[in-house]
Amino acid sequence: PKPEQLHKWGTFHDDGVVNHAPPSFALDGFGSTYHLLFKKRLIASERKAYNSEKGEEKYLLGLLTDTLVESRIVEKIETKDETRGLHGKADFTLWVKQEGKKKPKLAVIGESKSTHNLLLPNTATDLVRKYKEAYQTLVQNGNKRTTEWSHIAHPLAQIVGYMIDNKQRYGSLTSATRTYFIFLEGNGVDMSVRVSDPYFLGEPTYLRAWSYIVSLGAAQRGKFVAPSGWLKISSDDQTLRPSPDSTGSEPQKRSTTKDTKKRGRGNSADSKGNVSTKPSKRARPTGPSLELTHVPFKDLMICAEIGFGRNGTVFQVQWKNQRFALKQFDLRKGGYDAFHKELAAYALLKDAWSRLVPEPMFVSESPSGAIRYLGLELGRDPSGSDYYSMEWSSVLHSLKTEYGMRLPDSINSNGLILTKDGQDRLVAMDLEEWSLCPIQGERTAPEP
Repeated sequence: PKPEQLHKWGTFHDDGVVNHAPPSFALDGFGSTYHLLFKKRLIASERKAYNSEKGEEKYLLGLLTDTLVESRIVEKIETKDETRGLHGKADFTLWVKQEGKKKPKLAVIGESKSTHNLLLPNTATDLVRKYKEAYQTLVQNGNKRTTEWSHIAHPLAQIVGYMIDNKQRYGSLTSATRTYFIFLEGNGVDMSVRVSDPYFLGEPTYLRAWSYIVSLGAAQRGKFVAPSGWLKISSDDQTLRPSPDSTGSEPQKRSTTKDTKKRGRGNSADSKGNVSTKPSKRARPTGPSLELTHVPFKDLMICAEIGFGRNGTVFQVQWKNQRFALKQFDLRKGGYDAFHKELAAYALLKDAWSRLVPEPMFVSESPSGAIRYLGLELGRDPSGSDYYSMEWSSVLHSLKTEYGMRLPDSINSNGLILTKDGQDRLVAMDLEEWSLCPIQGERTAPEP
């Protein structure tokens, strides 16, 4: 958010802590029993909790599960590796039961950091002031990354991006010791971000604050119009930075695989580290660099979920009355490298489109600018028997022997079923990690 769009959520304490009452069946959960449970777990796990960001996240979610889920305020809590249907890979999500429906409703999106990385001030007023200072310093220094930006502005921009991309007004930025609650107020260019004072683990109001934010998320209704131009991903270090313009516009046609920095084996680079996806001689010429049409995200209609992989949910979308598979890459969680490596693979495998890999159709990006999408020809998620009956190993073998592309051993089965002329064909679609190897009958120089 721009400095003028960030404000203190001044009414959160009075409404959420003083006046909010959890459901009657959960009142006991905010009394001595759970207060003692918090103390017991805090003492037993304190040393383990602060070893790493992942350890703190696991510790925090364990506490929330033992309280919010057990007291039935929350239906379930999911981590980024469990949540289906989300845009991006937010660290965790809180879901509530919907009256008369089997599927729970997303109430709160959360992003967790380790205590030593979440160096935010102890009041919302100071947080807003520090954010504005970090924002202006970054602009004045020509977008050069600063410590204040990394520890204050960047974490806040991350969670706000996840909220915008999933049309969710309520979120939390938290460590194992403190939590800030966030509210997106308004729509479009008039949207503002409101952040609460921090709530600290162990204080009596901590669970009541969580209960209140969940109740707000459960009651969220109405239209959500995302703003544009707030955030931008730097191609250097994949950090969220201020956008130089507020239009959010993109060219309708652009090269998506040129001028990418070298990110490992499988790409040829010049002396400055710029990568070209022009096919290497060792992999046989297959055509020019890959160019794909950029489609504004607002022009895509999400229809269904096809599957789930290491980058999150793969969606089925409609564009210009046609259906496509839409694969996502969260630039906040390592997706920058994966996105460009995958585009380079499709450029290399142009002769194999629709035979060994799906045909790439277009690229897009989320409203926050923090997620890249790759549109592919539509297929379906294979079952276990499909991998066996359609000889998945032969797909990998053909990629290796015909194109000199080796996929990692960890990708045992991650494909897509295409239907061509009434017949199903199994193809590979997880191409963000690969390396070059000799084509059968050829000898090549070793990798530098």
